[in-house]
Amino acid sequence: ILRDEGHDVIHAQSGEGAIAAVRTPDTPIDLVLMDINLGAGMDGPEAAERILAERDLPILFLSADTRKEPLDRIERISSYGYVAKNSGGHVLTASIGMALRLYDLQRALRTSEERYVKAFQTSPDAVMINRFGDGVFLAVNTGFCDYTGYAADEAIGRRSDQAGLNLWVNDDDRTTLRAELSARGETTGLETEIRTKSGGIRTALISARTLEFNAELCILTIARDITERKRTEELLRQQDALLRVFFETAEDNIM
Repeated sequence: ILRDEGHDVIHAQSGEGAIAAVRTPDTPIDLVLMDINLGAGMDGPEAAERILAERDLPILFLSADTRKEPLDRIERISSYGYVAKNSGGHVLTASIGMALRLYDLQRALRTSEERYVKAFQTSPDAVMINRFGDGVFLAVNTGFCDYTGYAADEAIGRRSDQAGLNLWVNDDDRTTLRAELSARGETTGLETEIRTKSGGIRTALISARTLEFNAELCILTIARDITERKRTEELLRQQDALLRVFFETAEDNIM
């Protein structure tokens, strides 16, 4: 049936034979069609687990075994469905097509998640995800740890306000942030002061937006450290003030 549908088929007589087939690096394999009962030796679920340890492949089970125990086992494996034998060629080929599409979708999702995690963790800015309801930290990146002095396990599970890490120097800024998020779902350019673990005060420029994370309404916040910029601006203001005093009080002609 599979060859009539245009598929190339590698037939293995046992679980051991299937594992040997997937170990061949130059053999293109798009999907494994696996029975539950394979005769003497390992059974289908065990062979599937060992195959998945070797290669990332979609595994579709084809079997006449409808007992609960083996079906429970294949549910715990990264399988792509179960087809009862004698279901007919159309059911089999349709199930294979669905399994391949599901596999492609899951690979795309994994790639997207990997890119997100990499961007999250390597950002030089402090990036954090807090639960909207109570402000509890759900995730923080390395930039957050460097900025605040708190390790990730010290922050996650605690709040950002006075009941937790007490990061906000001015609690009115936190109130403003939450009000804008409630009204518009996002805010940008909020300048505030953050208290670090050591008690130091640093200035941050905050942008945030609400999002769904693990089925909960959360806040994704990016805080950029502008402490040195603010110090430079203050120094320039002081120098400008001194220059004006000198300019206006000097007895010499100045132009």
